[in-house]
Amino acid sequence: MAGRYLETTAIVRITHDLLHYPSEVFTFETGRTELEGEEIRRELIRIASLDDEAEFPESYQVSGRESETNWGASGSLAEYTIDISANIVATLGAAGISLLVHRAFTRIRGASGHRHDPLTPEQARDLLAEHLLRHYGVAREQLTEQESELALADGLFTYRFLAPDGTEYGGSVSGDDPLRVTRVWRRSEVPALRPEYREAFSEGESEAAEELEEREAAGSAGAEQAPAVSGGQEGNSPGGGPAGSLPDRAAPENAS
Repeated sequence: MAGRYLETTAIVRITHDLLHYPSEVFTFETGRTELEGEEIRRELIRIASLDDEAEFPESYQVSGRESETNWGASGSLAEYTIDISANIVATLGAAGISLLVHRAFTRIRGASGHRHDPLTPEQARDLLAEHLLRHYGVAREQLTEQESELALADGLFTYRFLAPDGTEYGGSVSGDDPLRVTRVWRRSEVPALRPEYREAFSEGESEAAEELEEREAAGSAGAEQAPAVSGGQEGNSPGGGPAGSLPDRAAPENAS
């Protein structure tokens, strides 16, 4: 039985944790597939288990969303995403994870026969820019193209870009691959929070700052009422730390 959705997208994100942007993302877009949603999820999970060859799978999180419209025009789409621990790259290497991802995407496509037309260099650049915006929130106008190349053996287009803050972005896609698997990546020594966590962390910092101000005000009031003490004794904040110090906050734990 064929899948019910007219458009299907499968996404594999390789990440060190679930709070920050992934280090690289593979995306596969196709038409109607032969698999239902739960079957597509299982195929993605097989990547984390090294095609069922690992005794224990790498840490992962899988999710999916479906949409159907019958309002004048009609249509349906489904998107399935798996986040996999970057440990899998240390185990297999970049070529190994790429091979596993292509195998999974090939199984998801099945015998649907959906094929993409070949890409020109300009189309490949535009597609990669679109995916950098989609997965990392960085617009093409913010990037300076540093390098481009075409591998004649497999028609693989590769582009590298540099952001003003020194972060390197890049991507590759084969112009001749009927699957058209798009891979994009981000390289930086400074991790960037995913958008869904930025607001939460900003609110936490604001609350910590407000608490600090209250503690400083309470300390000042106490100092005005307290008698002078000789010997240069250092005052302590109500929390037990030096006056004016930020309250201790545990660093966020990486999801596993």
